[in-house]
Amino acid sequence: MNDWDTCFALATLIVLGGGNPYWVAWYYNPPWMTFALAPIAWLPPVAAMLLPLVVLAYASYKVRKPYLIALVGLSYPFVAQSLYANVDWLVLLGVVVKGPLGAILVTTKPQTGGLAFIAELREKTWRQRFLFLLPLALVIGIATLMFPEWIDRILHPTILIAGNRNFSLFPYSLILFPFALYWCWKRSDPLWGVVASLCVAPYYYVHSYLALMFLLADRNWKLGLAFSAVLWGLFALVYTGVIQLNL
Repeated sequence: MNDWDTCFALATLIVLGGGNPYWVAWYYNPPWMTFALAPIAWLPPVAAMLLPLVVLAYASYKVRKPYLIALVGLSYPFVAQSLYANVDWLVLLGVVVKGPLGAILVTTKPQTGGLAFIAELREKTWRQRFLFLLPLALVIGIATLMFPEWIDRILHPTILIAGNRNFSLFPYSLILFPFALYWCWKRSDPLWGVVASLCVAPYYYVHSYLALMFLLADRNWKLGLAFSAVLWGLFALVYTGVIQLNL
């Protein structure tokens, strides 16, 4: 079973048909994700599985480090992202694109990197901050008028948390949250914005590490390789039954 035609594309097609994305039981994302996916919702699952590679190639080109295609592409988060045809690549794209569009994209999956846009605010004037945040505010406002239940829905992902497929360390990760958020602001560093986002998320699967994996590898390829090795080691422990998680 893939996440594309059973959740994300399905929810988007329902919205395009005048319906509510939350008719889909497994859809726990903000409604503006469906706005972002609207142009490609018609893609079949096989094509959707290739979207992470397309975005990874673009992101690697943007930072002028083509070796990241191999380093990140062979990581557990990327493989899971592709196999399940999930859409955490939207956050990776947002981190790379930056600006108002980037802020909208990273918040489509708040648990993956929704706070990363804060890194861009510190060095701006108040007027620039207003103009930067205005598109996101408009999108949130329109989405809330259309689907006012979205906040309650994403704050109570009971079906997901009840399952044995959760890689979040919440609530213990809350200890790191204020420090990560401060470093994101102080250092204008989206990496720490991604970390802060993961810290406050009560649920996410391993593919939500995609943006973190890319930013770590971009910062230092050795850190990226080490993180990838740790996650593959975790996969081995889960696969052999040492750790009880569903893959």
